[in-house]
Amino acid sequence: MYKLVKEWHSSNQSKTDFCESSSINIHTFTYWLQKYKTENPVDESAKTRQNFLRLQLESPSVVPSSVSTH
Repeated sequence: MYKLVKEWHSSNQSKTDFCESSSINIHTFTYWLQKYKTENPVDESAKTRQNFLRLQLESPSVVPSSVSTH
């Protein structure tokens, strides 16, 4: 089952599409995925960090006159 989870990760398919193409019940696959995440927490957190960029927003010092304050 973990082999299929890893295949899905590298396939760039949605879970639904992957399950349909592999003839796997989506609920069964979701269970496998949760189990995989529980047993491999470092692997998943590293992947999540790669998918997000840190942004630092600056607040404007002056509100443009075209913006309504009401």
